[in-house]
Amino acid sequence: MNTFATNPRTGKIAVAFSAVAVSALLLGACGSSGSSSSTTTSMSGSSSSSSSQTTTATASAIPDPCTLVTNADLTTLTGSALALNPPTDSANVRSCTWGSLTSDTGLVSVLISKSNSSGTDMGDVLYTSSGEKGTTVTVANDGKIVSRGIIAGGGGAGKTVIFHKSGLTVLVAVVGNDVSQESLVSAAQNVAAGIK
Repeated sequence: MNTFATNPRTGKIAVAFSAVAVSALLLGACGSSGSSSSTTTSMSGSSSSSSSQTTTATASAIPDPCTLVTNADLTTLTGSALALNPPTDSANVRSCTWGSLTSDTGLVSVLISKSNSSGTDMGDVLYTSSGEKGTTVTVANDGKIVSRGIIAGGGGAGKTVIFHKSGLTVLVAVVGNDVSQESLVSAAQNVAAGIK
């Protein structure tokens, strides 16, 4: 069952999926047969680095999405630098978010995933579940933008750019009202440039 919450100050709608559905999706995406390999790691910094780093993707590693977004991108997307939330890491998915679903500035998310042993890719599953085909944008070789903020565990009003690079699926999303497509595409291009 999905839960919808509206921020009374902004009118933003956020969607949260039930814990059972999210757990099933994560277990399926991670290729687990009964125990979750998902862990949450706490970061000591309150914001992303001021310059993006280039991260090399290999078959066994997913780059750290927290290093691929600059404070300048966050400020352009939301109007202010946002605090980094604790990232989520598992064998096949890494995700970082900045901000809050219920704040005036919204939430920025970068999710990077790869296929598990059964061929399921959580990023592609989330994108397909949005129900939108998307509009082509100039990000990597196959960038598309959809008019929903798609993040791990839910989403809401906003926009998401999805692209594939180096065997990875990448979703760069902003959940909030009045998301600038141009700013989101620019931020996604910067993320793509950081993945080799």
